[in-house]
Amino acid sequence: MLVEFVRDKNGHRVGVVVAVGWKIVGWSAYNTKVERMVGNKFDRKRAIDIAMGRANIGSDVRIPRHIQPIVDRMMDRSARYYWK
Repeated sequence: MLVEFVRDKNGHRVGVVVAVGWKIVGWSAYNTKVERMVGNKFDRKRAIDIAMGRANIGSDVRIPRHIQPIVDRMMDRSARYYWK
C-alpha cells in the first residue's frame, strides 16, 4: 500500500491519498473549518481507513480541488509500483 499525506500551507496534515493496486486509489480529506472550531485534530488512522474504504469499494463523492493533483500523481505512482 502506498500512502501520501496532503498538507496545508503550514505543513499540517489535512488529508491522505492511498493506492492499493494498479491505479486503484482512495482519498480522505479533513474539513479544517468545521473540525478546528470543534477542537478536533487530524486522525491519521481514521483517515487511512476512510481512504482504504474508498479505494476498495469506490465512492461517488467528488474529489476536492486541492486533493485532485495528488490523486493524479498517486495514480501515476501506483501504475509504476504495481505494474502488470
